[in-house]
Amino acid sequence: MKFLHDKPLFNRSMFEHTAVLVMKYISTIILIVTLNSCSKESELKEFRTSHESRTEAYKIKESTTLPGTEMGTSTYISMPGDLVIVDDKLVVLDILGDTPVSIFKIDDYSLAQQWKHKGYGPGEIMAPFALSINTSLGKLSVYDPQLNQVSLFEFNELLNNSKYLPEQLKVEVMSGQYVIDNYEDIIGLSTNGNSRFIKYDQEGKKDEFGPLPTIEGKNIPNMLLANVFNGHNAISLDSKWLVVGCELMDKIQIYDLNGNIVTEINGPEFFDPIYSFTQTKSGNYFLSELKESRYGFVDIFAGDKLFYALFSGKTNELGGSASNQGKIIYAFNYQGTFVKQFKLDRDVLRFAVDEKNRKIYGSYVSAENPDVVVFDYSEQLQ
Repeated sequence: MKFLHDKPLFNRSMFEHTAVLVMKYISTIILIVTLNSCSKESELKEFRTSHESRTEAYKIKESTTLPGTEMGTSTYISMPGDLVIVDDKLVVLDILGDTPVSIFKIDDYSLAQQWKHKGYGPGEIMAPFALSINTSLGKLSVYDPQLNQVSLFEFNELLNNSKYLPEQLKVEVMSGQYVIDNYEDIIGLSTNGNSRFIKYDQEGKKDEFGPLPTIEGKNIPNMLLANVFNGHNAISLDSKWLVVGCELMDKIQIYDLNGNIVTEINGPEFFDPIYSFTQTKSGNYFLSELKESRYGFVDIFAGDKLFYALFSGKTNELGGSASNQGKIIYAFNYQGTFVKQFKLDRDVLRFAVDEKNRKIYGSYVSAENPDVVVFDYSEQLQ
């Protein structure tokens, strides 16, 4: 049986896989708790959780496939990653190129600004992984897991000054994004096993809050449990709710800002996480995905009255270049009720929703034509 550390993490000869392998590499840093002294591995233990479906399970409302239109960003971006919408601008991370942050106008897709400070120095970003915006504060955050830091931009300063350097905070490595609440704290999913969330204030003081989810009948070390429930997170625009889309199971969780779980939503296929974990000679553990492991919700976007979840459903057997992307987006209200779905004409890695103009923007990580793709849903029913 093969494990994550037995496989090459980055294969430069296969460009079509590069972008997502970068993302997988970042996730692997988190999944592998300790790899030292692995010569004497304990017996593998596979486990599955069991969830009862909700009494009133939502019914999928059929929708037509939305055709995508390329924005033509490849002139400026090597490979698009995470993206957010700020008023009439689209902010895009470049996960491979030398320009970490680019800003485009959404009316004509023209370039508005590029921020090119890539590196290891003060104010620079090396591996732009995730974006978050607090529109009421006008603050944009970029999470860099390679440098273990979050860069905090004043958006208007960034838009008007390409030489502007952000404030930066050292943070704990995690898999989703660090979101900004209305108190200017940054919040992320914890993977250290002590809590569900971690929070940093403006001075960098760390706080851990919210109990870890549990799996009934399973005695799993907390650090492994945190990684089993790993995923992508978003915060509602009023900073009342934290939404977590579990990446390796068909589940969404909604929390209050104290870390208490308010609602759990089973996804459309009700599948469970499938994992192996191994104890090393030194007594530590690491997780390994299996070929039959499936990806659930691979990205989350918080809107005004709805949040949106990108669903994969693919098995790990497809490989990292395909399994953690999706073309189905489910929309829910913050009470957890399913509202509608969108079908895209291609898989995307990350997405953002422009509710005002009824458009979806997605990162298309094709080797031949990597681009940001726009899907217009204005003709779909409200």
